[in-house]
Amino acid sequence: MRRLPLCTDVPDDSTAPVAAVEIRSLIERKEELERRQRKQDRHRQRVQQILQKSSVSVEIEVRPRQLVPDTNCFIDYLPQLQNITKAVSGAQPIYTLMVPLVVLNELEGLARGADARDCPPASRATLDPEHVARVAESAKAALAFARSRNPAIRCLTTRGTVLTSSTFTVEEDVDKDGLTRNDDRILATCLSLCKAGNKDQANAEEGQPRRLRREVVLLTEDRNLRVKALARDVPVREVPDFMQWAGLG
Repeated sequence: MRRLPLCTDVPDDSTAPVAAVEIRSLIERKEELERRQRKQDRHRQRVQQILQKSSVSVEIEVRPRQLVPDTNCFIDYLPQLQNITKAVSGAQPIYTLMVPLVVLNELEGLARGADARDCPPASRATLDPEHVARVAESAKAALAFARSRNPAIRCLTTRGTVLTSSTFTVEEDVDKDGLTRNDDRILATCLSLCKAGNKDQANAEEGQPRRLRREVVLLTEDRNLRVKALARDVPVREVPDFMQWAGLG
């Protein structure tokens, strides 16, 4: 008796067209992905070309002559600032402390014990009276130093105008410039000095770095002020770092 072939033993020609369709679909999908990849590569190349043309690196040559200290420098590093003013070349001071008017104003407030007076009533109890007294004494000493007739000290306004007298500590026009924060006023003073002594390269050639020259250095440990200054191409140093660099520490 002959055994009939099972259905599984019979070739099914109907699967061939299905397989061909699937293969063709996979090929089309592969080609589509390759087209997308080429398109993305072209887009990335165009973006890179635009960035290379639009972005200009900056080289800053720093030759410090004018140092702008913030208020905390006078409180925490007064002896170091005094040593800076003693550095001379011949009979001329090597560095000049350019004291913003807003710094004098803050020192006056600290000398009056404004730490406690400016705090909300709920916070005054947490202040250490001895700390406030120490800060007040430091501020008084700093004011006496800043207002001395030292040729290496200049007091100036936010717009860079050097004052003949340091007894006036109020600027009436800073609000018109939108400078509501004291840190912004200190930075504005630095920018005014940079603009007044502008020695920057006029125009940088395409693909070449923009070269700046700075004789102004901001002295501060305030992180936010440091970030703002660096974003505006203003050199920044902490007092101990500058002392070490200048060989004064």
